[in-house]
Amino acid sequence: MARIIEKVTGLTFERAVQTLILEPPDLRNTCYDLQEVMCHTAAFGHDAEESGRLIVAREWKDNRANNGGAGIASSVADLLRWARFHLVDPAIATTPAAAGVLPSPYRAAMQTTPAAAGVLPSPHRAAMQTPP
Repeated sequence: MARIIEKVTGLTFERAVQTLILEPPDLRNTCYDLQEVMCHTAAFGHDAEESGRLIVAREWKDNRANNGGAGIASSVADLLRWARFHLVDPAIATTPAAAGVLPSPYRAAMQTTPAAAGVLPSPHRAAMQTPP
């Protein structure tokens, strides 16, 4: 998926996410780059040694190829802002830039009860059917 985003946008995956998703709702403390994470207050995972002593988990990710599926770091403030954005906080979600990230019909659909497993809502089902 990350490579498709790069091909479609002409940007690196990380730059596309930053520009198209993180900047419109003003998520300033969310990033992929370990060097950038180190510039913010951050909590890090820990591993237990055989003795039970906890040590900082040194390997966060080995390369940027993992970024398409995981690897983003964020602050609690940004996570709460992202939640408010999804719940239509007018100060965040109605700006023209933010409205382009998640248009109102999609936001509303995300706030509905999902369909039973394996059953798509009728407008989507019709679009997914293969021609005879």
